[in-house]
Amino acid sequence: MKVLFLNTYEKYGGAAMACYRLYQSLKKNTNATYHLLVSDIDKNNENTNTINPNFIAQKIQKIKFITERLSYWAYMKNKSLKYAFSPANVGQSIINNPLVKNADILHLNWINFGFLSLNELEKICQSDKKIIWTMHDMWAFTGGCHYAGACENFYTNCGNCQFLKKPSIKDWSFQIFERKKEIIKNKKITFVGSSNWITKQAQKSGLFNENHQFYHIPTPIDTEIFKPLDKEKLRQELKNTTIDDKFLLLFGAMNIADKRKGFHLLLEALQILAQKNKKLPLHLLIFGKSTPEMLEKLPFDYTNLGVLKGDIEIRKAYNLAHTFVLPSLEDNLPNTILESLACGTPSLSFNLGGMPEMIDNELNGLITTENSAENLAENIKKMIDFWINKPDFFYILQENARKKAMLNYSEKVVAEKYFSKYS
Repeated sequence: MKVLFLNTYEKYGGAAMACYRLYQSLKKNTNATYHLLVSDIDKNNENTNTINPNFIAQKIQKIKFITERLSYWAYMKNKSLKYAFSPANVGQSIINNPLVKNADILHLNWINFGFLSLNELEKICQSDKKIIWTMHDMWAFTGGCHYAGACENFYTNCGNCQFLKKPSIKDWSFQIFERKKEIIKNKKITFVGSSNWITKQAQKSGLFNENHQFYHIPTPIDTEIFKPLDKEKLRQELKNTTIDDKFLLLFGAMNIADKRKGFHLLLEALQILAQKNKKLPLHLLIFGKSTPEMLEKLPFDYTNLGVLKGDIEIRKAYNLAHTFVLPSLEDNLPNTILESLACGTPSLSFNLGGMPEMIDNELNGLITTENSAENLAENIKKMIDFWINKPDFFYILQENARKKAMLNYSEKVVAEKYFSKYS
């Protein structure tokens, strides 16, 4: 059996990392031939195939990316939504690529930003290849948005899109939705959601019919890399006396300014806590792309770890922290919480998306009862109180976090579930 993974990026972004980890877990744990074909490759990795192997091809792909983005930017409501919607009207031709021709199964992942257009997706669906499609966000079953928020238009046929400056019943989102429906209507496709939440959302979409199957299989995490370390030793190596005897709360995202990740709500929650007790023994650890202007508003001391490169550096961050917090407003199955759990670090999050599937309240972390800054502040304070007043219970939270990752998200467990869908 020959399986070809398709994804826009090799390792850039959460969906790419999830795809790469799934690809690696299947290679290690199942008996088949696997390849990964991407548009944008890590220059230091010779084990991944790219459709843009040389300078000229890479420049052409850059032009396609810009063209696809500009076509949407002309219609978008405002600049804050510039990456919220993908029309897939521009892309590259892969149907005659040798890896595509030789594959028995095409495993689609995140294919936007100028990689696969709807026209190319149609050619793939007209081929004799079996298709598995892992949904890392909602794009596969909407009229173009990656996360729909409170909108339920995709239940029927999209239209009146919140991301377009001139929404109407038969706007661009309606046209894309109808085009997708036509492309996939006669093709048997297996759709896999990384979270149960996104799987259920997909099943509600008006895109699908009896030809389409749906399963929930989580993203894997390498529990040999992401594992508990000597936390006290790591804190000493940091050589930062401001963290002594402090509760270390970690927040991280690829881009902290991404409103979907909820940094603004974390900031508000911390300001609420500071108003009540400025001397709370709390120190923030931050990783990801940020600006000094964003961080200087934090009411407690903080350490900016910057953009972390490589799993080893990322693993250190989770092991430094007592707790990881991710107040995402929309998320599928965040890699950050997977990584945190595997490192034995309890997590805090909102009761949204796939987060409550990962965090079992008061077993390996805390989930808010209300998705607000006020409730988040209460849970941060609650976790600090556990750490100070109930150290044995806090240790159990850490142990349970690791157990959750081992039982549900380890590579072998996930690989076996995916492999069963290939037959």
